Amino acid sequence: MGRPNVGKSSLLNALVGSPRVVVSAVPGTTRDAIDTPFCLDGKEYVLIDTAGIRRQGRVERGIEKAGVFRSLRAVERAHVVVAVMDAGEGLTDQDLRLAGQAVAAHRGLVVVMNKWDLLLGDPEGQRLVKEQLERLQGVAPWAPVLQMSAKTGKNLGRLLTAVDQVYEQYGQRLATAALNQALGEITARHQPPVVRGRRLKFFYASQVGVRPPTVVVFVSDPQAVHFSYRRYLLNELRKTLGLSLSPLRLHLRARSGRRPGRSRT
Repeated sequence: MGRPNVGKSSLLNALVGSPRVVVSAVPGTTRDAIDTPFCLDGKEYVLIDTAGIRRQGRVERGIEKAGVFRSLRAVERAHVVVAVMDAGEGLTDQDLRLAGQAVAAHRGLVVVMNKWDLLLGDPEGQRLVKEQLERLQGVAPWAPVLQMSAKTGKNLGRLLTAVDQVYEQYGQRLATAALNQALGEITARHQPPVVRGRRLKFFYASQVGVRPPTVVVFVSDPQAVHFSYRRYLLNELRKTLGLSLSPLRLHLRARSGRRPGRSRT
């Protein structure tokens, strides 16, 4: 996924080792989301090459608009989104918006700064791009960032390795005991706020889904939990539970009835 002409199709062809999709210097060559089954070292993948997505105000009606719609639908079908960006142009606002699409869809994310060969011999350009990439921390702090060139093959072998690592954490199941121990330590380290004269209580947590790992935390008053404390919980749970490369979906709910029996997971 990415803006037009950042090298998405070139990257796919380099991965599969054959010209499976049309590559052109003319932006907008890819008009539809193209599924490419692919096998490497016994692992099966489906690579989805999508149409480049320009800023909404520049998208033309008709074929381009339909292609953009199918590209965004492809994000919903994917487990891991590879957000491809042009290192020569640096990180743009549209790059951040597209990465945000993957985050909003709760998908795994790998960021590829393609065309890194354009910055060889330009240490100042490399420094500026790396500084720009710090903006991604506010969008997806868990997403690995790869410096790559589909044209020269630089770091190409690292891409699927990163995808595999993200996918593994994306489907991870968390031990109930470890999850609740982490919750206790996190809330003790930074106590919940006092609301209307009473301190919020966090009772226990339970994982209810994967892809991404989804956790429900039962709390005395979910509506009173400020977004900053919610963000603190989310970041600390990810860190403590080893989800360094995956998003974590967090739901806060009021406790009803007695705590269920302990899970054996």
